[in-house]
Amino acid sequence: MLKVIISTNKEKLRKQKEALEQLIELDTNEKDRRIHTEALEAIEKALKNA
Repeated sequence: MLKVIISTNKEKLRKQKEALEQLIELDTNEKDRRIHTEALEAIEKALKNA
């Protein structure tokens, strides 16, 4: 399981979300895609709760 440290700054979270979305589109390795997807889900959850 991946442990993601979430920032409390909304602007940083939005930028991280955008970067991960782009990375997921470019990922060719399934392991990388899975890690980036888990991180993206954690960031989206943090944005909803912020």
